Amino acid sequence: MLRTKVAFPFALSVLALTLGAAATQAQHGGSVEAYVGRYEPTVTDVADGELTWGVRGGYRFTSRLGLEGTVDRLTSDEDAFKLVLTTVDLSGKLYLNPDSRAEFYLLGGPGWAFVNLDFGGRSARIADSLTLHVGLGVEFALYENFYLRPDVRGRWYEKSSADDLEVEGSLALGLRF
Repeated sequence: MLRTKVAFPFALSVLALTLGAAATQAQHGGSVEAYVGRYEPTVTDVADGELTWGVRGGYRFTSRLGLEGTVDRLTSDEDAFKLVLTTVDLSGKLYLNPDSRAEFYLLGGPGWAFVNLDFGGRSARIADSLTLHVGLGVEFALYENFYLRPDVRGRWYEKSSADDLEVEGSLALGLRF
């Protein structure tokens, strides 16, 4: 419960700061990236960590503030079933040390999770859920407009039976334009 009480206001604060500043600041540029990651559920002992992958697109309105959209996919093949989890997120990003070779940032915002289960050829969409996420990471400048970005995110699911944050770490290769 405490994690939810902290994560929810933090995620909304970062998003609100970003949206407010975006309306009044000059443009800084867009980005696109592809990533792979590892998802670690904390609410169940049934599922192990799984590989995730996805794409992100963003726009920096100032050197410190930006917005980012993410589509993330996880597929788990267990003995009795196949699980496909797709999340769509909107994140506000706050850069702590802009314009350096290693830019640290905080992010947070809302999202939506689509959950599909397949039991021996019979598939069902179950428990689609609102999510909130918070995270931190760093963007390392590589060459020209390319960057490498490790990050970690905690995610809360509205329809989860437990009140824990689930964790995902990822590594992305991105391009600024």
